[in-house]
Amino acid sequence: MKILSNTKQLQAIQRGKTIFAIFYEAGECEVTAKSSLAVDRSCAMIFENIKGKPRISIASPAQQTGTVEVKFNGKIYPVAFPEKEGMSGASVQW
Repeated sequence: MKILSNTKQLQAIQRGKTIFAIFYEAGECEVTAKSSLAVDRSCAMIFENIKGKPRISIASPAQQTGTVEVKFNGKIYPVAFPEKEGMSGASVQW
């Protein structure tokens, strides 16, 4: 296990090809010298890079609706939270 960040803005660890992160605000996390993971708003996330294909599990502890833009190595993956009443901020997988 590798600690990627432990700040007030971001707490993140990596185990193998899986990243576990809590972004308290929009921000970026350096994964390696050549790769990074970024989001445009606060969220909790599990990010897996399986054979070059991302699998993103994400939640909004603040129960926000809308879309989180996840950026990995320059590519943007929009992940939408449910808009249904009572489901805002629910965990979703992309």
